[in-house]
Amino acid sequence: MPCDDQKYTPFPQDILVDFRLLIHQIKDLDGEDERNNCIYQDFLSRCLENAATSLSTPQKASVLESNVVRCILLGHILFLLTDRPSMSVSGFYSQSTAMALRRCLETGWGASGDSVIWSPDVLCWLLFNGAITQPVKSPLYEWYVSRLVEFTRTQRLQGFDQLEYMLRRVVWTEEYFGSSCRSVGKEIFSDT
Repeated sequence: MPCDDQKYTPFPQDILVDFRLLIHQIKDLDGEDERNNCIYQDFLSRCLENAATSLSTPQKASVLESNVVRCILLGHILFLLTDRPSMSVSGFYSQSTAMALRRCLETGWGASGDSVIWSPDVLCWLLFNGAITQPVKSPLYEWYVSRLVEFTRTQRLQGFDQLEYMLRRVVWTEEYFGSSCRSVGKEIFSDT
């Protein structure tokens, strides 16, 4: 999957800014009392509903740009499922979303044969979101990990601290996302 810091396929810059703001708002709503818990659960449900609605809304951008936006929105959903495990009733939702993200990443080609060129930070974040939402050693998990191993080689990354720096530039939370990423990181760098 080609990636370049300078010449990546454009996407709406606010798509990540808005999502970072959303994560901060979720942290503020996450409370102990019952009233805050109801507000929190309702807010999370609306976040997922908005992401799902955005996925089904036709984009006015090029095929390549629409594909990038779709991948990022799928990444949003996977991130929320990782960061807020109470949202997922079963693993099915994360598995089907990770499968949709994989298909979207694999079909990153436009009508003219041009391919999506990813911002390395965003591609890294998407691949980690796909990996950490899957059962270890499942075929889908293995696909994401093998793409991450390939990514670290092409980017000449030597350790997880470099990956973490990239992930933090997109969206990062420590408790669930950080620990899950470190687990995958151990596997990535044990293969290199």
